[in-house]
Amino acid sequence: METTTSLERGGLQPVPLFAVIVLYRCRLEDSSAFRSLAAAARQASHRLSVLVWDNTPESDVTEFDLRAISNVDANRLSVQYHRAPDNPGLAMAYNVAVDRARSQGRKWLLTLDQDSVLPENYLVDFENEASDLGSSVAMCVPIVIERDIVCSPVRCALGLPWFFLKWSKRGTTAKNISAINSAAFVRVEAIDDLGGYSETFALDYLDHWLCRTLHQRGYLFHVLGSTIEHRLSVNSFASSVSTDRYRGILAAQRIYAMTDKSRWPTAILLLVLPLHAFRKFLQGAGCNFVMIAFAEWWLLVKEILNASRGNTSYMVRPKNASTRA
Repeated sequence: METTTSLERGGLQPVPLFAVIVLYRCRLEDSSAFRSLAAAARQASHRLSVLVWDNTPESDVTEFDLRAISNVDANRLSVQYHRAPDNPGLAMAYNVAVDRARSQGRKWLLTLDQDSVLPENYLVDFENEASDLGSSVAMCVPIVIERDIVCSPVRCALGLPWFFLKWSKRGTTAKNISAINSAAFVRVEAIDDLGGYSETFALDYLDHWLCRTLHQRGYLFHVLGSTIEHRLSVNSFASSVSTDRYRGILAAQRIYAMTDKSRWPTAILLLVLPLHAFRKFLQGAGCNFVMIAFAEWWLLVKEILNASRGNTSYMVRPKNASTRA
């Protein structure tokens, strides 16, 4: 199902920016990302297009509430709604958004989680900074904080993002860093150069795959002057992460390591996963989480052996990995 508001009154020319918000069991009018984006669009210099991609299962949806769309200023925001009850995750939604951005001549894609919260001047500040950036800059990201701690971007080393190595230096960098999808601006031409978002990583580690691949292609990153607050569900096992989701996270991490060009990520993961399981046990996360971590460690061992024999079946996304977005 798709609903689109496409009023063209007001005489504003389209800004080279397209946004996508992915929902899961969240009404559009309850999405802080949509509300804050609508507020930020009122200050932007041009009209913004946004794709709302709803991954909520059909059984959880009655009828799409059009009030949230009808209440926005159509002079500032053009909203397209797409329902995907089979919940394909993020990558498919982003690829559809890239196709639409390209067809409309938009140069940048803004990716948002449903609970992202943007400052009102976020789009204006991006426009000011992006105007001076060269085509080698493929991604612009804010500094993201959770509970007063920087959680994105972070430094990468030995093929893996290290979440304790915070990167808070503003401006353009050629360093190997990784940032979360939330509130990131990605150049459409750069995504096309990669062949689109990898649907091997339907949800988890998609952002790290993107940053790794862009860095390998020689693209630069730009850390914006903006700071946003965001809550990462993976940081709260007791309230936010189910065992299926946890299994999906570790499965994506395993595939990410196995698909790296070097052997360092796989070797590190072999050592880290047992320690990770033990830490979760000490944190009281539950025996199920501990067993899942050990099961993923054993899968990694078997897939290393398979890879040594030329079997690359590990690149197929596990069927039991959650695609909750």
